[in-house]
Amino acid sequence: MFNLMRAHQRKILLVVTVLTIIAFAFFYTYYDAGSPGAGAVAKVYGRDLTQSDFQREARKFQLALALGLTDYASSLGASGSDESLAEFVINKLVIDHEGARLGIQPTNDEIKTAITSLPVFQTGGQFDPEKYKQLVVNALAPRGFTELEIQGLVRSSLILNRLKQLLDVAPSVTPGEVTYLSRIFQPVSGVAVLFDPADYRDRVKVTDDEIAATFKANAANFVTPELRTIRYVRFELPAEDPKADPKVRIAAQQKAADAADRFATRATEIGFEKAAQEAGLSVQSTLPFDQAGKTQLSADLEKQVGSSADLGGPTQTFAASAFTLTPKAPITPVLEGKNEFLVGELANVAAARPQTLDEARPAIAAQLTQAAAVRTIQQEAAATVKKLRDAAKAGQPAATATAGLKTQPFTNASYFDEKADPAQRDIAQAALPFNDGEVSALLPAPNGAMILWLEKRGPVDAKIADQFGKELGENILAQRRQVLWVEWLRAAQQQAGISFPAAGGGQG
Repeated sequence: MFNLMRAHQRKILLVVTVLTIIAFAFFYTYYDAGSPGAGAVAKVYGRDLTQSDFQREARKFQLALALGLTDYASSLGASGSDESLAEFVINKLVIDHEGARLGIQPTNDEIKTAITSLPVFQTGGQFDPEKYKQLVVNALAPRGFTELEIQGLVRSSLILNRLKQLLDVAPSVTPGEVTYLSRIFQPVSGVAVLFDPADYRDRVKVTDDEIAATFKANAANFVTPELRTIRYVRFELPAEDPKADPKVRIAAQQKAADAADRFATRATEIGFEKAAQEAGLSVQSTLPFDQAGKTQLSADLEKQVGSSADLGGPTQTFAASAFTLTPKAPITPVLEGKNEFLVGELANVAAARPQTLDEARPAIAAQLTQAAAVRTIQQEAAATVKKLRDAAKAGQPAATATAGLKTQPFTNASYFDEKADPAQRDIAQAALPFNDGEVSALLPAPNGAMILWLEKRGPVDAKIADQFGKELGENILAQRRQVLWVEWLRAAQQQAGISFPAAGGGQG
C-alpha cells in the first residue's frame, strides 16, 4: 500500500488496516537496470523494451520528483530503489497505453496549465519562467532530456488522475464502521499473557537422528550461497562542509556523477581494466559476498577487523546489482555509496554447491528447535485460552487467573499515547477487535505471541477523538480507493503481456 497520508494520519491508517489489509504484490521479477547490452530486457504490449529504453525511462523518476510529481511516482510503484524503477518504467507504459485505449488525451492547453501550476515553478503564487528555465538547464540537459520530457510526464500524470477518477465509484463508509473503529480512542485495561519462543527453546531437545532425517528429506534445499566478487573504482565526493556554498557542493557532486557515468559507458566499450587505466583510476576488489551483501569471514577474522565491511569493501552497495550481472554484461550501473559513486565489474562467481550434513547441521538444528518451540507454545496457549475463558465466565479477576504465567498488565493503555511504552501501545492496538471481559485467542506479538484478557475500555479520549476522529472516515475511503487502484493496475499489467526475456542474471 502506498502511504500518501500526512504523518499524523498514519496512526489512523494503521487502525484501518485491522479491517482491510492490502497486499500490493506487483511482479517483483528483477532485472539489471544498468548493465550494458542492446538486447530486449522486457516485452510490454508486444514491444521490446531495450536496455537503452529502460535507462532513459528510469531517469524520468528523478525528473518526476524534481517536478514535484511525487504522488504520480508513488502510484507507479517507485521508491528510488533499483527494483522499484522497473515498476515505474513498466507502469508508466501501462498508464499511457490505457489512457490512449480509453480515449483519455489531455489537450495541449491542459498540459500547459498543469505545468505552469506546478509549485516548483511558482513564485508568489505565479508562474516564474526563470525557475522553469533553471530546471531545464540543471535537471534536463545533464540527463539528455528536453522540455518534451516535462510535457510527457505531466501528460502521463493527468492521465493517471483521470483513470483514478474513473475508478472512484464512491465507496461508502457506514456509521457502524466508524463507531467500531472509534474504539481506538478508548484506553484499555487488562492483562497480556506472553509467550516468548526463547523461553521454550531450551526445553526442546533435537536429536542427531532428527537432524539427519531432515537433511536426507530436504538435501536439495541445503546449499551454500552463491558468492560473487566485484572489482570496482571509486569517485569520491567532497567532504561535507556546512559552511560551503550549496551550489559549489552540488556542482562538485554533479562533476563526480558525470565522471562515473562516463567511466561506466567507457568500460562497456573497451573493458573495465582499460577504462580504469585510461582514467588513471585505482581498481579495488571486494571479498566474495552473498546476495545480502554479507562476506564469508570467519568469526575470528570478523572479530579482528571489527566488521566485514572494514575488509570486504562496499558489498552492501553492490549486492543488488552484482547478482544480475553476467559475463556478457559484467558492468554495474553507477551506484551511490557512502560519500562516493561506484562502478563495478563482475570479477568472479563461486557457484552454490550442496552442503554436507555437518555444514547444514547448525541451520537444521535451529529450524527444528524453533519449530518445536512454536508447537509447544501453541499447545500450551490452547490450554491457557480455555482456562482463562472459563475463569472470565466465572467472574474471576484477570490478575488471579493469570497468576504463575508470564504476564504484562496494561492499565489505560492507549495507542495514541506517544509517551507510553511501545509494548503497551502494541497491546492497545491488538485489543481493538475485543469487547470488555473477552479473552482473545493466541495473537502475534513483537517477541513471539500473546493472549489478551481485555477487562475494560475507558471512555473515549475526547482530545484525541477531536484530533483524529474527523479523519477516520476519510482514511477508510482513501484506503478503499487505493484497493481499487491496485486491483485495476494489476489487471492492466496482465493485459500488457509483460515478460522479461533477459531476466535471471545467473552465471551466464
